Amino acid sequence: MRYVAHIRRKDGETQLVRDHLLEVKALSEESGSKLRVGHLAGLAGVLHDCGKYSDEFQEYLREAVAHPDDLSKRGTVDHSTAGGRLLLEFLSDSPTEKMLAEIIGNVIISHHGGLNDYISPVSLETPYYRRVYEKELPEFEKAKERFLTEVLSEKELQNYCAKAIEELHEFINESKSYGRDAANFLRDIDLLTKYLFSCLIDADRTNTRLFEEDTEDQSWDRTRFFSDSLTALEHLLSSFEQNTAQQSRINILRQKMSQQALEFASRPSGIYQLSIPTGGGKTLASLRYALQHAKKFNKERIIYVVPFTTIIEQNAQVIREIIGDTYLLEHHSNVIEDDFSFQEFEPNFQEDHFNLKLAKDNWDVPIILTTMVQYLNVFYSKGTRNVRRLHNLANATIIFDEVQAVPIKCLSLFNESVNFLKNYGRTSLLLCTATQPALDYVTNGLELAEESEIVRQLPKVVEAFKRVQIVDKTQNKAWGQADIVGFSREIMKHATSLLVVLNTKKAVREVYKQLVLEGFPETAIYHLSTSMCPKHRKNQLEEMIGLMKNNQPVICVSSQLIEAGVDISFDHVVRSLAGLDSIAQAAGRCNRHGSEPIKEVYVINVSHELENTDKLLEIKRGAAITKKLFSTLKNIQGKEGESETFDLLGPAVMKRYFQEYYAEFKTDSNYFINEIEANLFDLLGSNKFLRSALLQDKGINYPLFLTSSMKTIGKYFRVIDNQTTSVVVPYDKEGDDIIALLNSDPEVSELTKLLKRAQQYSVNLFDQEIRVLSQNGLLLPLYKGDGYYLSDRAYDKVYGVNLEGDSQMGMINF
Repeated sequence: MRYVAHIRRKDGETQLVRDHLLEVKALSEESGSKLRVGHLAGLAGVLHDCGKYSDEFQEYLREAVAHPDDLSKRGTVDHSTAGGRLLLEFLSDSPTEKMLAEIIGNVIISHHGGLNDYISPVSLETPYYRRVYEKELPEFEKAKERFLTEVLSEKELQNYCAKAIEELHEFINESKSYGRDAANFLRDIDLLTKYLFSCLIDADRTNTRLFEEDTEDQSWDRTRFFSDSLTALEHLLSSFEQNTAQQSRINILRQKMSQQALEFASRPSGIYQLSIPTGGGKTLASLRYALQHAKKFNKERIIYVVPFTTIIEQNAQVIREIIGDTYLLEHHSNVIEDDFSFQEFEPNFQEDHFNLKLAKDNWDVPIILTTMVQYLNVFYSKGTRNVRRLHNLANATIIFDEVQAVPIKCLSLFNESVNFLKNYGRTSLLLCTATQPALDYVTNGLELAEESEIVRQLPKVVEAFKRVQIVDKTQNKAWGQADIVGFSREIMKHATSLLVVLNTKKAVREVYKQLVLEGFPETAIYHLSTSMCPKHRKNQLEEMIGLMKNNQPVICVSSQLIEAGVDISFDHVVRSLAGLDSIAQAAGRCNRHGSEPIKEVYVINVSHELENTDKLLEIKRGAAITKKLFSTLKNIQGKEGESETFDLLGPAVMKRYFQEYYAEFKTDSNYFINEIEANLFDLLGSNKFLRSALLQDKGINYPLFLTSSMKTIGKYFRVIDNQTTSVVVPYDKEGDDIIALLNSDPEVSELTKLLKRAQQYSVNLFDQEIRVLSQNGLLLPLYKGDGYYLSDRAYDKVYGVNLEGDSQMGMINF
């Protein structure tokens, strides 16, 4: 009998279970080998669909083909538990083999949802144990016999398990060599489990996609790509050096730091720091390091991780001009979600989500630009879509641009992921920012390399780059719209450009409206916020830059999105009081190229009525610490007066700021969840308190070796406190076209391209915004209801998303 795993939708061709398992095994081995765990990953691959050898599954599949419109039995056949149970029969009860069975067993049984808890908080249930040890599998013996006959014989599987056991032994010994204690070791085991899960998910989906498309995967010559890209970058930098018109003091300093980054790239992989001041050529210097390092150490890809989508847009444009667009991916968010963790999802004939699940979404390109949200989701979010990308973070060069923006609650989890990639993934990680945070200062700190800083004599470099002075106006009364507009008018009497940066979108909109209402003759006034899609913001920035090059007056009112990664320069900046790092980033948009004498960055105290930051705890506390530093430095310098000037942007002051900032949040960095009265960081690893609770509350000795609660972590993990949903917006004709095409049931290959294009036309909205838009009839279904797009009436050409649906068109220009 022919045992079938999948049936191709377009022509009815079948893929046999044997072929699918062996092909997924091979792909899993390839991904696992980057962590020296190819057999561990291959074991998950070869066993994951063992249950498809049951008669029940084969009948289910035949019925699905014969009756494609009958949805009553969809997802009802459990075909993954059998693989986890079969594994138990080939492993002993020794600690290492018991651990291996639990790691690979969890990976196998979870591959259509998300990794299961070994033990769950509150309920103290043991989902993995119930599934693998206790669930009735009437056809298990039959499926096992067919597997051992067709795929691997009993002896072959025993030999393969022996190789996997040896790999786990080596992983344990490697952990010991790093001096990891028991708690840290078990967290490493959990992240290893996540990594193996990633290998299986990507291999399974890739193999199924290739079968469905009836094609082979396309590879790329990374050695040649990185070499050619480095040559192109060196040619560009050489042209800068030969251009005598560009040999200013600032540009000479940029060239020196870029050269230092190139030389540093010859060091082995580790966690390093690149503390180039704002406007110091950070993007090109970090790219130079990354390309040289990738070339020398045969890295597979370069990944830029940034806090704001605006940095993606700016960096992508710079990199695209050097290497082209073919091998570059901008990944802002998941335009369409595919969380199927609530059910045993079966990607087969006539499945509504089939194309979405198989779309190539695994970061398998040479250069990726993504956000901190997406990076952390790869490790800790629920479901299978994000974790699929994890194995592609190994043997890579990862650049964390503006790393100081890691949310406080995520610090321990972030540091754990970075340390894991450094220790086991042979990944090189570069913390790239002008305001280097003290991430080695916190309780669960980063394992920085010795002599980790790339820029030599950093204090002198910062002093040489000084182009602005901070003017403290926070001692004045709290400012409202009228005060900010009046002050802007005074500044524009002697300037041609001004940037006003405020802490909330509401404040940005209100000040923009007031500026327009009062009128500034012959001045273009712009609004920027995250309510606008990336393409919209990009167009606005390009317009502003064009006007300023022609010395036409421009005022821009923006949220903090403009503070990092945006290569634009204003004569003056007004910044609402915030953390010192944010003020330094805003200062980087002032006199950026040092073409003018020292310019002023004014820090103001905005009224609570205009700018309510009560729910923005990190901004509020950061502002309080900055204000305290202002006062302290004034006392030290013996200055008096309401509005004094002094330098706050040096490394020593910045280090002091971050140490006070992290001390303020010392108890908040492990991601505490009130609902379960536990830290997510503590649920990763030993979880001793749950083991004890199980014995005390239920009188049950915990039956497993591993104790983590990864499904619970995924359930509660959010990088941003308020849940956001990515929505495609109808900005310009291309936005309209993307929406229409996504609603036309595209093929798998076309869907992949559309999702990539849609990144430029998406906006992340909070749940309350989604509700208002839905109530107003402005939120419409996208791609079979798995996503959303906005009505034309809900997108404004000035403000972006308009919840009321009365959008207006055009930029205000007097």
